Amino acid sequence: MRLPYGKTVRFEYDALGHRTAKLFNGHVFRYLWDGNVMVQEWQYEEKDRPQHSIDEFGRIRMQGEEPVENLVTWVYEEGSYIPVAKIQNGERYTIISDYMGRPVEAYNSYGNVVWQADYDVYGDLRNIKGIRDFIPFRQLGQYEDDETRLYYNRFRYYDPRIGNYISQDPIRLAGNNPTLYGYVGDGNSNVDIWGLSIDYYSLDHLGRPTGGLAEISLDSTGSLPKGTDAGIDSPGWKGGQHPYHQQRGHLIAKNHGESGVDPRNIVTITDGTNHPGMTKYENIITRRVKNGDTILLEVKAVYDGDNLTPSKITMYAIDQKGNVVVDAEIKNGLRQKTSCCHG
Repeated sequence: MRLPYGKTVRFEYDALGHRTAKLFNGHVFRYLWDGNVMVQEWQYEEKDRPQHSIDEFGRIRMQGEEPVENLVTWVYEEGSYIPVAKIQNGERYTIISDYMGRPVEAYNSYGNVVWQADYDVYGDLRNIKGIRDFIPFRQLGQYEDDETRLYYNRFRYYDPRIGNYISQDPIRLAGNNPTLYGYVGDGNSNVDIWGLSIDYYSLDHLGRPTGGLAEISLDSTGSLPKGTDAGIDSPGWKGGQHPYHQQRGHLIAKNHGESGVDPRNIVTITDGTNHPGMTKYENIITRRVKNGDTILLEVKAVYDGDNLTPSKITMYAIDQKGNVVVDAEIKNGLRQKTSCCHG
């Protein structure tokens, strides 16, 4: 990105869209992620950056050790994106946030205020006390770059001067945002942690679930996130007994942390489509996550005409290196057992 005063800032990302480095003015700024939260950052001079090479298996190798200078560690509220502490040079700073999860104050270990700010209607800082980027987090899920004054929001960048993103929503109109650039409708009550607007896609004109996008990783306790059982009737639901053999299935699985009561995530599928149909692929993802991978998963429900139940479910998942983990199409109508339907 070329800045108005002539200098250039460059960004690097991994396969899942995590920003891993920023290069500006002869310095490298590096970022380490745990799932969707940035847990550490550091910087060093660009001339000291090791060279990279690609081996015969296509793996990137670093030639030499990467410097780690000016290390900052961020601590978050458990199971949340809200930062609660900054650790740097042996000093711990406590971060206080408002009801929306936006940092408003930071204190040193002596109880002195070292940073303070509030926000305008678009999330830009006002009434700053201290160094602006001492706490770089802004609206929940956003990290301000001092060089550009833009907020990095995982999958795109937000401009607080105009209250919009500078690039289109990666999930397009599924984000339920007709402008493709807009932030949430009410910034006093809603947030957009990933810059994707929602994790579940909106219901269609018949009230049918259409799909969703999720990033699946172990939480801070080393466990998979916990979702909820299916607790609502989905479109087209008639019953689980013969001759229907239906189940209320999650598009994105309960054992991947997703809801069983959000109508955007529950569809009517037959027992065999649910298990072993979708379960087989969900288990592949679960095993990979338990082994330490982060998985980006998109699930879509496909319908024939105005039918309320999907004709098939598609699942596509990649890991943090961009490797395809699941690319599957599961037909709806599969059965577990058919003995009850004969004789």
